[in-house]
This record gives sequence, C-alpha cells and structure tokens, in this order.
Amino acid sequence: MALLLSVPFLSALGSVAPDRYLTNSEALMKLHGIALVICGLGMLVSSSVARAQDADKQKLTEIENKFAANATLDPASAALLKQYLLDATVFQVTGMGRIGMMPKAKVIEMFGAPDPSDPNVKTSQKLADVRIQIYGETALVGYKLATTDTGHKDPALNVTDHLGCLDTFVKKNGQWFIAGDACTPDTPIS
Repeated sequence: MALLLSVPFLSALGSVAPDRYLTNSEALMKLHGIALVICGLGMLVSSSVARAQDADKQKLTEIENKFAANATLDPASAALLKQYLLDATVFQVTGMGRIGMMPKAKVIEMFGAPDPSDPNVKTSQKLADVRIQIYGETALVGYKLATTDTGHKDPALNVTDHLGCLDTFVKKNGQWFIAGDACTPDTPIS
C-alpha cells in the first residue's frame, strides 16, 4: 500500500521526484533522516553554547582574580576599575548593609590612591568557592573572600575579614563589565 505523500521539501533534500508518491517505508526513512539531521544540528548548537559559556566563565574568573591580586588602593587597582567597570552608575551593597550608587569616574578616583590619613595600608585578597551563572548578557559571580589589611597606623585595624560576595556583570560588545557588587560578613556582626 502506497502512502499518499508527495512532500516538496523531501524532494528538495534528496532524489525524490516532486511528482512521485512515496511508499510508507520510503517516507519513514526520509523522515528519520530529517529527524537525525535536526537532532545533530541541535547537539552542535547546544555544544557551541556550552563552549561559549565555558569561555565566558573563564573570562569572569580571570577578572575576579585580577581584582583580588590588585586589592590595595593604588593606580593598578584604578586601572582595573577603568577597564572592567561598566561605564555607568555602579551599585554597591557594603558589608554593613549600606547601598551606594556612584558614577564610574568617582569610583576610579576613590580607588586610585591610598587614603592620605593612613597611606601605608596594603590589602591582600583570596577568593574561594567561585560560582558563576550566566543569563544571556548578564552574569552573577558569587564567591567567598578573605581580605587582609596590614600597615594601618592603628594596629587594631590590621585584620582579616571573611566575606560572601556577589558581583553582577553585563556583557557589552563582547566584553564583561561589573555593574554592581555586594559583600557581607560570613559570620554575624556582634
């Protein structure tokens, strides 16, 4: 029994003449072939997206590590901010729960030089447990941060703080930029 199927797109895919009817087995073979091609294309697209996200996650991790390696207020940290801060108003939630908004230029100015009243302070940071989730052109980067200050005039300020942080990144023209950050102590403040 012949299946009454004369499908124009099947003839475009293979050697089926447009005026010929296909048998059941011929039609099923063609449909299976089309299904395999569609599945194969879906797997290629899916693996391409996964590779792109892996590359983005690697780039975001590199950015975070650059900031951790340049935590002291100085021209090097200002240069990183200039390169990676979103050219807009940047949001921050401090460890004390304060919410701040500041233009990029002001942030760079604040981080570009040591505090003149306590100029010998050096800060070192270590990241751990970095987790990244990408949502299209937006990414959230969460991590644990140990930040240590030394060189304060008041030795009581030379401490290590342990924080949980979340940075928000936006991708523009293929480049990731920080749009906001929040850190909070990993133990309750007493």
